[in-house]
Amino acid sequence: HLRAVLDYPLGATGTTAPWVVMGNLLGGEGEPVLDRRLHMLYARGPSLKVHLYGKQVRPGRKIGHVTALGGDLEVVRSRARVGAHYLRTGAWL
Repeated sequence: HLRAVLDYPLGATGTTAPWVVMGNLLGGEGEPVLDRRLHMLYARGPSLKVHLYGKQVRPGRKIGHVTALGGDLEVVRSRARVGAHYLRTGAWL
C-alpha cells in the first residue's frame, strides 16, 4: 500500500510457486515456547514462512500462520500442516 501511495514501482506480481498453502497457528493450553520451536522449524523446513500476529495466546485463538510453497500440492499441504502443528504442540507429526 505504501509503495502505491508514494508512487513507487510496485514490483513483480508473478507467482513464486504453483501452490501456496497456509496452516493456521492456534493457541493451545498455556504459553507456547515459540523461540526454540521457531529455530527448530526453520532448521527443518527453511522454506517455510511463519507469520505471528503479536496476539496474546489463548486456547483456540489464531495467533499466526505457517506458509508453505512448492510444486506438489500434497507435499506443500503436508509441510504447512506439520509446521503449524509443531509450533503449537512442540511435537512433529
